[in-house]
Amino acid sequence: MGMKLTYCSFADDERCRGVVILDGYLDPVMAALQARFLGINPGGQLLVFEIPEDLEGIDVYFANRNRLLTADEARTLFDGMTLSEWEGQLN
Repeated sequence: MGMKLTYCSFADDERCRGVVILDGYLDPVMAALQARFLGINPGGQLLVFEIPEDLEGIDVYFANRNRLLTADEARTLFDGMTLSEWEGQLN
């Protein structure tokens, strides 16, 4: 059984405000609402995508879901993957 997770990145014009991993596959509106409900929506522009269920190391994402991670913490936990690296894996 795979783990369905959604990756959310919050940013403004100057910096990443944080990363949130949420349970389930959520569209951007539902992801923003869920993060707000959990009290972990730091504001800013939101980028959302599904984390592939067969992604190597998905257990680290699962273990860190439903909390706000700093950009540095997310890079460390998720092996330093940047947004462009994520996009490369998804295409």
